Amino acid sequence: MDVVSRCVGQTLTPQGRSNLELGMLKRSATESLLSLRFWGRITGEAQDYLIAVAVLPGKDYPTKKFYFWYQFPQLNKKKSAMAATLTKRLKGDPAFLIGEAGEPQNQEEGEAPFCELDRLAYIVEEIDHAISVVPLEAYVVSPMHQVLANPSFHGLKWDQATHLYNFFHFRQPDLPERAQIIEHAEGLVRAGDFLDPLIQDLDGAWVLSKDNTGSYVTLRNYLYPGAFSFHRPESSQYGSVYLGDGRKNPDIAFMI
Repeated sequence: MDVVSRCVGQTLTPQGRSNLELGMLKRSATESLLSLRFWGRITGEAQDYLIAVAVLPGKDYPTKKFYFWYQFPQLNKKKSAMAATLTKRLKGDPAFLIGEAGEPQNQEEGEAPFCELDRLAYIVEEIDHAISVVPLEAYVVSPMHQVLANPSFHGLKWDQATHLYNFFHFRQPDLPERAQIIEHAEGLVRAGDFLDPLIQDLDGAWVLSKDNTGSYVTLRNYLYPGAFSFHRPESSQYGSVYLGDGRKNPDIAFMI
């Protein structure tokens, strides 16, 4: 969090950090998670949500589990569609029931109610899809056609790290040709071929620069203000974090 607090000017309170670390330790022990890290903070009207993420091996691409004290629910299409229509700030109460128009609802018999925890799960997945970033070669494709963390990754060179095309979305690809390459590849899959590059995004949506110490390169995303990624060239240090209210920037078209 040091590079984040220095560049963004935000950090967790000592109490918040302590609670988060304790919660992640308990969750890691309960589910035998090898890796669980801080994902971000989404501000609510009454209280904030501190989110953690675990990255798990998948059949081909890694999968992610998100947690706010407990694992997020799986959303069906109806709840995802409802969440997509809402634009107000979160209340900060995960049990708050939400109706069709974003107003409080009464629980109907036979169906689990749509609550703020459902909306939070939707928001986090949407943001993560847009802003989770890894440098070139941080992940590789194994002979078993699985995307795995590269144990030999020691960072980009400085002349590589200052170019946006050497950074990629850490997710299953949206581009069909990249999504299919692992399944159909017969030999070695190159490091830049199986993830979506950031340069495919809306032109100007990402800003890459050096931090104020000149030790890191940082990436900011204008679609989701509060999204911040970093990498220390010639080292294995990189990461992404989100610190915001969970809403898209409605003025992005006028900013780029």
